[in-house]
Amino acid sequence: MSHLPSKARETRYESAVAVLALASAVGGSAILVSLAQFLVSLVGAHVPDIVLAVYVQPIVLVGLYLLLRNRYALGSISLRLTWRDAVVAALGWLAVLAFGNLYMQVLARTGVSLPSPQSDLVSFAGSSPFRTALIVVGAAVLAPVSEELFFRGVIFGLIRKNAGFYLAAVLSSLVFSLFHGLELAFPVFVLAMLLCYLYERTGALFLPVLVHVVNNVASIILAMGNR
Repeated sequence: MSHLPSKARETRYESAVAVLALASAVGGSAILVSLAQFLVSLVGAHVPDIVLAVYVQPIVLVGLYLLLRNRYALGSISLRLTWRDAVVAALGWLAVLAFGNLYMQVLARTGVSLPSPQSDLVSFAGSSPFRTALIVVGAAVLAPVSEELFFRGVIFGLIRKNAGFYLAAVLSSLVFSLFHGLELAFPVFVLAMLLCYLYERTGALFLPVLVHVVNNVASIILAMGNR
């Protein structure tokens, strides 16, 4: 039985709203990143797009969530956690991590090398403590929190109102994975399915956010260890 929040009002347009929200997220993020890049260039500096994105995209994603939250009775980051939920989340994340490593090893054996966004972020940070702090805050806190509010809270939440769990999870996870690029779409899709399940299980975004934060922190630490 689902524990997701009940509807604030009946509506037939949730799917259309989800599509419009996604288009707004992509378009708004692209515009703001371009604007930020222009402003940075005015002072003669160069900052990679991916670094700007970890700070700019959360503004768009959280803004869309806040805009739609009350009207469509979307979920919130409330603390709903039992020890069973924690165990399920930990085991699920370890399984996703193992799958991701296996996936990368298989591709490596075939001579395929995938780009690593975390490596790009770590390269920008270099040996600067200030830049490192910026990367950690952006990639390990702002990005996972905003992405959970939007992709699980908005996209999955809206589709779920008129569809079963599996359809809503697959569609929203597909969108989430493509949002992170075709190269990493498959392992990101698997992670997103776990996050949807945790949201469905607990009825709140706290646990998906926590797992997402842990995943990003682990990725950054691994990238720092490999530089």
